[in-house]
Amino acid sequence: MRRDTHEGWRMVLRPELGSVVAAALLFTFFGIASSGQLLEIEHISSIFDSSWPFGIVAIAVGLLLIGGEIDLSTGVMAGTGGAAMGIFATEVGMNIWAALFLSLLICLSLGAFNGVVTVKTGLNSFVVTLGMFFGLRGANVALSKAITGDALIEGLDEVPGFDSLEMVLANVLGTPPADFRITLFWWVGFMILRPGCCCGPAGATGSSPRAATRRRRARSACRWTGRRSRCSC
Repeated sequence: MRRDTHEGWRMVLRPELGSVVAAALLFTFFGIASSGQLLEIEHISSIFDSSWPFGIVAIAVGLLLIGGEIDLSTGVMAGTGGAAMGIFATEVGMNIWAALFLSLLICLSLGAFNGVVTVKTGLNSFVVTLGMFFGLRGANVALSKAITGDALIEGLDEVPGFDSLEMVLANVLGTPPADFRITLFWWVGFMILRPGCCCGPAGATGSSPRAATRRRRARSACRWTGRRSRCSC
């Protein structure tokens, strides 16, 4: 009985519970205020279609916030990845899948840079990622105009591989009004398979120099990938 009570309190004190309760309350309130129209399938489909771009990014950012960190460059880095993919595909002439993979590597490198600078310098992640935010914001516009002559990149639908990429990332499943983009299932999949803590259980300590080195490396990786929930590193 005592063990069951302890497990119950652990579930109540989980940081994710607040978000779940808040979402349920908001959904219930607006469902009642709209006289049930919010619960209709076409409105649910529209809400999810607008939510998935933010929801996928929010998974990693939420884990960072739970771990006591923040990344202010996430939003503008999404634009950086899109601009890089567009330039590689339309200006360089790469297959859109190769351009997508290369732009992903660029974003991962920028995230690794944020983590390494934060750990090595001891600066707050707020300061480091804010600097990255302004740097990328200017670089996105400057490089796009310098390479393409405009901040708008056009012609992606004519690039080889576009149809297959659209099928994987933007295909619409179902028929109106119950039509959902396939990206919604990517979002749900990421939430289910989200990575756990890479630093070991909270409270894990070590006094040896080798253990301290492992914690520093894991801390950098956690800040890079957004996997610092329940960490003590």
